[in-house]
Amino acid sequence: MWKSMWRSVMLSVVLASMCIGFSQQQATLSGRIESLGDLPETARVGVHVIDAEGVTLAETSSVRPVAGTFSLTTTTPSSTLLQPFTAGAVLLPGLQNEYQVTPENAQFARAIAKVYDDTNGNSTFDNPESDPVYLGVASVENPVGFFVLLYVDQAVTLSGRGQTIDMMAGWNVFTVRFPEEGTANYGASSSVQDILLDIFTQ
Repeated sequence: MWKSMWRSVMLSVVLASMCIGFSQQQATLSGRIESLGDLPETARVGVHVIDAEGVTLAETSSVRPVAGTFSLTTTTPSSTLLQPFTAGAVLLPGLQNEYQVTPENAQFARAIAKVYDDTNGNSTFDNPESDPVYLGVASVENPVGFFVLLYVDQAVTLSGRGQTIDMMAGWNVFTVRFPEEGTANYGASSSVQDILLDIFTQ
């Protein structure tokens, strides 16, 4: 009897864990690359979780660009990369650090899209010395604006400067866009298809 009950409990725990894992949404980033010169065949676009100083902690996914375009989907980061998502924990375009986060126990990670030269051809980012990073500006084009890639361990709501942005558990692309007419448009989604990576130096 106890063995049967124990197996039922363990099965419930496993199923609950699987449901939690499956509920974490991934994000798809698509767009184009502009550069002053031709990129080498070894160039890749990667999603890199970074620290507060912008240093890469881990690459969650990468892809080789094709004819100046790219499309890649994120993967779930290690829990060791998460930190408390407190008010103003990371600068967000438009909101800066003037926002609140609810609930208060949320954890997050920030990532950016980088273009780098995979010199050893192992299809992953090793470090800036062996895989030089191309400097540039990342933006969205239609309408123009900026984006930040955020992973949250649970659904959260950001509120500040008269804005309320809901984020699902998992990866979210926070965007602020500036149409030619009207006010700035804020949002968070799991897919952005008009990203521009403007590369100007290595």
